[in-house]
This record gives sequence, structure tokens and C-alpha cells, in this order.
Amino acid sequence: MSDRRPVLERLVDERLVMGVILFNLAVIFVRGFPSMAHLDPVLFGLDYACLLYFFLEMVAKIRLRGLHGFWARAINRFDFVLVVASAPTLISPFTDVDEVALVLVFRAARVLRFLRVLRFIPHADQLWRGVMRALRASVGFIIALALYNMVLGLIGAHLFSDVAPEHFGDPLRAIYTMFKVFTVEGWFDIPEAIALSAPEMGTAAKAFFVFVVLTGGILGFSIANAVFVDEMVMDNNSALERNVHFLASEIEKLRAENEALIVALGQKVDRLLSDEAAAGAPPPDDR
Repeated sequence: MSDRRPVLERLVDERLVMGVILFNLAVIFVRGFPSMAHLDPVLFGLDYACLLYFFLEMVAKIRLRGLHGFWARAINRFDFVLVVASAPTLISPFTDVDEVALVLVFRAARVLRFLRVLRFIPHADQLWRGVMRALRASVGFIIALALYNMVLGLIGAHLFSDVAPEHFGDPLRAIYTMFKVFTVEGWFDIPEAIALSAPEMGTAAKAFFVFVVLTGGILGFSIANAVFVDEMVMDNNSALERNVHFLASEIEKLRAENEALIVALGQKVDRLLSDEAAAGAPPPDDR
């Protein structure tokens, strides 16, 4: 193992990994052009070689750090899932896997390998911990927002299914329309279309959609974003709070020490004054 360790270390060098990821991305990008079909055997070979390297890199990391050490880091687990999702490509030269729909899905997932570049983001582990913490904190509000979207969609279906069936013809279509309104992208086209189809409902439809945009799109999404961002930066806030608490405790200690010094100084001054008073007093009269 000691003889092979330098080789394994070079195999998992971050600069080499980044270079292979970018090269593999370029290869798959070029393979997407129909005009490059005549080069597909060569490009497939390069893609296959990159995938082999990713497997060897993962094995080398396990050999260097041990299975427990490898699995302890979330970014390594993420890499493992991405590489395993690309595994069907390894058997493609030896069998006809194109007939299996599930295998085709996994082969398409090979593009997810390029998400591995996220590991090169500075403080990536801290970032992912913040994302997971933000998702856990936001899940309750996201569920509430989804239920609110569903309720508004059902109301819209009851109100506008006859005049705008392309948007509110059934509950699923109505819920999807409400979600589009929540995104505040082109929301005004829907009430305008309803007003053209049914002029008597135009004012009510516009008022309804303004209410939806204000409560769901602007207020709802803003709160969800605020909760997410607040949880994301909690690490920074926690460190700041710890520093503030530390400074407060130090100030309290200094204050207590100063008070003790003042008390001791006062007692010492009292003793000196009493000693001076005793020394300057006239001697007692024996008569």
C-alpha cells in the first residue's frame, strides 16, 4: 500500500479531477450535435475513458481513506451516487442496453457527473450543510404554500372553468395555472384572456388574480426566501452570537474583578486611616 500511495494520491488530485470533468463535459457537448455522428465512436471512447477514470478515482479514495472515511463526507457520497448512476454506460460496449428504458434513463443521468464541479466551491461542506438546514427549516412553510396554491387552484377552477378551460379546465390544470401566477411571470395574460372571453367577469377576475399575486407570489415567496436565506447564513450568525456571548462574559468577569478591587482598596484605605488616627492620638493620662 505504501508503494502505491503516491500513485493513488496523484489519481485523486483535485486539479486532475477538475480537468477530466471539464474534458468529459466537452466530449458530451460535442456528441450532442448530429453533424458529429461520424465521430461518435471516437467520442464514445473518450466518454467511456472518463467514466472509467471516475470509477478508479472513487476506488482510490476508498483505498486511501478507508470506506468509513470516504463515506463520512457528504460530498463523497454525492460523488458515489453520480458515478453509480452512470454505471450502465460501462456495459454498453458489451450488450445492447438501448432497449431497456430504465437503463436509458440512467445513461442520460451521466450528465449529472458534471455536478461534481460543485465540490470545488470554497467551503462546499459548510455550504451544503447550510442548504440542508435551510430545506429542513423551510419544509413546513413550503407545504403550507403548496396547500394555499391548491386551494386557490380549486377556487379558480370553480370560477373560471367555463370561460378559460385551457387554464382551469380541471383541478390539476388550475393548480398549475395558480403556480404560474405565483411566479409573477406573465400572470396578467390570464385575467386579460378571461376578460375577453367573459367581459362580465373581467373586473372580478383581475381583482382575484391581483390578490393571488400579492398573497402567494410576492408575500408567500418572499417569506419562503427569507426563511431559506436566514437558515443558510445561520453559521455566520451563530459564530457572531458566540463571539458576542464570549465578550459579554469577559466584560462581566472584568466588572466583577473591578468591583472586588474597589472593595479591597476601600478596606485598605479604611485601615490606613484608622492606623493614622491611632498613631496621632494623644497618649492616655495616667492621673
